[in-house]
Amino acid sequence: MQTAPRILALSPLHPEDLAGWSARLPSIAALGFTTVALMAPAEAQDRGALALLTAAAKQAGLRVMVAVAPDAAALVAVHDALAAGADDFLAVTAQRMAASDWRAVTDAAHVAAPGCLFAAETLGRDAHDFSSLRGAGFDLLLNSVRWWDGRAGWFLEQQAETRSIAASLGFPDLPGLPVEPGDGAAGRQRRLMLAATLSSGLIVPSAWLGQNDVALAEINRLKALLPCLNHEGRMVRLDAGTTPVTAILREGPDDAVLVLLNTDTAAAQPVDLDALLGAIEGDGIDAEDVTPGAAPSLLAASPLTLEAGAVRLIRISRLHERLFSAEELPARPERPTRVVIERVTPELDGGRFPVKRVVGETLEVQADIFRDGHDKIAAGLWLRCQGAEAWRIVPMHPIDNDRWGGRIALDRIGDARFAVGAWTDPFASWRDEVTKKRAAGRPLALELIEGRELIEAAVARATGDDKDRLAAVLDHPLTLDEPARAGFLLSNRVAQAMARVPDQSDLTFQEPVGRITVDREGARCAAWYEMFPRSQGTDPTRAASFAECAARLPEIKAMGFDVVYFVPVHPIGTINRKGRNNSTTAAPGEPGSPYAIGSAAGGHDAIDPDLGTLDEFRNFVHALHGHGMELAMDFAVQCAPDHPWLTEHPGWFKRRPDGTIKFAENPPKRYEDIVNVDFDQPDWQGLWQALRDVVRFWVDEGVKIFRVDNPHTKPVAFWQWLIADIRSTDPDVLFLAEAFTRPKMMRRLAKIGFSQSYSYFTWRNDKREIIDYLNELTQSESAQYYRPNFFPTTPDILPWSLQTSGRPGFVIRLVLAATLSPVYGLYNSYELCEAEPVPGKEEFLNSEKYQYKVWDWDRPGHIKAEITAINRLRRDSPALKLFDNLRFHEAGHGDVLFYSKITPDRRDQVLIAVTLDPKHVVRTEIVFPLDLMGLPWDASFETEDLFTGERRWWKGALHVVLLDPETYPAMILRVRPVGVA
Repeated sequence: MQTAPRILALSPLHPEDLAGWSARLPSIAALGFTTVALMAPAEAQDRGALALLTAAAKQAGLRVMVAVAPDAAALVAVHDALAAGADDFLAVTAQRMAASDWRAVTDAAHVAAPGCLFAAETLGRDAHDFSSLRGAGFDLLLNSVRWWDGRAGWFLEQQAETRSIAASLGFPDLPGLPVEPGDGAAGRQRRLMLAATLSSGLIVPSAWLGQNDVALAEINRLKALLPCLNHEGRMVRLDAGTTPVTAILREGPDDAVLVLLNTDTAAAQPVDLDALLGAIEGDGIDAEDVTPGAAPSLLAASPLTLEAGAVRLIRISRLHERLFSAEELPARPERPTRVVIERVTPELDGGRFPVKRVVGETLEVQADIFRDGHDKIAAGLWLRCQGAEAWRIVPMHPIDNDRWGGRIALDRIGDARFAVGAWTDPFASWRDEVTKKRAAGRPLALELIEGRELIEAAVARATGDDKDRLAAVLDHPLTLDEPARAGFLLSNRVAQAMARVPDQSDLTFQEPVGRITVDREGARCAAWYEMFPRSQGTDPTRAASFAECAARLPEIKAMGFDVVYFVPVHPIGTINRKGRNNSTTAAPGEPGSPYAIGSAAGGHDAIDPDLGTLDEFRNFVHALHGHGMELAMDFAVQCAPDHPWLTEHPGWFKRRPDGTIKFAENPPKRYEDIVNVDFDQPDWQGLWQALRDVVRFWVDEGVKIFRVDNPHTKPVAFWQWLIADIRSTDPDVLFLAEAFTRPKMMRRLAKIGFSQSYSYFTWRNDKREIIDYLNELTQSESAQYYRPNFFPTTPDILPWSLQTSGRPGFVIRLVLAATLSPVYGLYNSYELCEAEPVPGKEEFLNSEKYQYKVWDWDRPGHIKAEITAINRLRRDSPALKLFDNLRFHEAGHGDVLFYSKITPDRRDQVLIAVTLDPKHVVRTEIVFPLDLMGLPWDASFETEDLFTGERRWWKGALHVVLLDPETYPAMILRVRPVGVA
């Protein structure tokens, strides 16, 4: 989709003109336009003529935008225009229709044509009218650059305010606008340059064709060439406002353009480009004049002269990354280093274990870096990911008091190493020293020779453009006198050119090197649905088949789940098989516990014949992937007494003095249907390899997630080895630790490689313990490595709190699980509010662990709609995909939690108030965190309620809300604050 269109407005247009325009469309496309537009709604009313135009436009590679009036017929008009082949739409005088009404139009259009764009025109209106369009679904908003004088501050303020509403669409002129007094070719060219360079999209009237097509083609070429001119990024004014030249830096994700405007239309003006470059943040900055007609130069001139009324474009590129192609870091210098690196963060247990991140995140590293004496130092952050051929290197910068920081994007999954490297910077040291001597009036002849020698050494190190640029630096001052030569060699341009080829002769690194595990997104954010496959059918006398399981997938997907988690699907032992409600004797036909793995039909690498065959399992996995979900498989390291391993490897199991097998026990509990393998027997390596081979077998069958049963009862070293072995070839495989045990063991399992962990959430019920527990998980070192997967219930656990809470309690715990943690799961039947307990225990009565079960998935009282709504919000909200952004806020009532999740850029803000009392209506004061939201104390902001759909404006921080557990147990607000950039 073209998000920054270059539009030619064909208006005013008469039906008889269409044939002529259709013939000219190829030449319009050749000028670099992407779209032609009909700017008046009446021009698109002849659907037959519109269809002819859209057909000709598509043949020329152009899109067609048509105008839509702000009235009740807008939806029909858009529908008809799409049917006629239109691509995009312009809402004229858009402020005359409510944002919610426009949203209905834009949503419907995007369903019919996902790639269509909507632009809004509100010319002549104030900021309130801009804000009234927030949430309407507009992609573009016409700005007012056409009337900007180049000096007043209102234009950049308007751009900042509207950036959160839609991208900007600029124009030098529009059909019907009055001609500016004295408007000539120079004025039109200036307006064209400003509209193109200070807006994301561009509209040019067709009346401009034939006047200076070369200029149109060149500005369209620049728009296509420079990504930042098409990105609604930050604009920073760099000039002090004391000269006629305005300097605006327009930032993009990877590049920037410095826009220089001489507002003096009568006389040329000089620009101190070097001073402006010094005000731009970044390293190794290179400046290239890309103004149409400018002579190419490796070294931008300074001072630069701008002709009267001229606009100049300086492309700013930064040295974002360098590469070092080697397996290991560079060798340390032979002489002792004078640079000290300490207190590197993040680190875990002194670097013994990796911290965890997700691909696409940014790794932020800080360290204390200093050296003796007064010489300047430089530092870089080095990263080498699993499977990469080189180390990536980005600059680090001083923060405060010898603390340095650096950031690098994580672009691939797997285990990675990172290191802080630092070195003495001879040129920066020389520049600092000579600058001080120059200010003191000292002679500099020898110092300038020393500086030149440093540049000559850099030329010898450099390659490509860097070498040519530094060679130009050496040539430039040959004809200058000493003061001018000193000024040039001390300039920002030379310093930035030298920064691109640093002298790292004393480069040293942190010890030990940092470690990081980079997982795919599913490790951090996913909604799990736990399923007993045999209980997905309609016959209570037998197990459901994989085909019957597959029949449930559309409903599970519709509820918004990402992962279907199977309890074990292997053959179930017949010896000592458990019966209904965990009785020690199974009646004929009872299936036993799926955790008693193994029989004559096979072991951990076999499928229970009652469920189907391996091919039928593969068909299920294929169907699951077709619905955009994936499978998590239970990996339980235990065997039924008739597991094949007991005869094939009898030495892997403990026996008692009388020769009988030692069954699994957790006194006073005894699991007669299960025997544990002995990790301490002599053939432990054979056992390890066999278990590893089981996991690899299922990985080869398309299983990429394993929920590991009771890992805390097996050697930690085994899990560390197994996970590392699997991830060495399949770094996308995830492991969930089902370890309800002591906190230190749970944390250790997370440190040694488990991607996710069960947690104590299931038993955290009152306000204080929930806040304390979640603060521990999100605001302590645990956030670096421990990812809790919140399950309100499991097949083994029906908490006391849900046994008597009724439907409201299930909705409350759903809201908490799904919004507190980005990864959570529900055990099948949670959506039915199943809560029949074994008397006096936190267990389900008639548990499907021991019997066939048939569920009525639509029985009265279910909460599928609530699950669907919450999963939809989770999917759409970047804030809910994060964990360490959780913050709790003041709520006056002791049974009400009020908390927020806000993205670092504040573009997505979710605030949640939820009652913890499933029996009583509660009234409470809440205090919105306006400072965290980036708003002043008296700000107004709009929210949309997930459960009710209500849009509401709030003013200030303190408000009173009513929460009714039967109808409205939680207020989940998506916040759209005004003016957030």
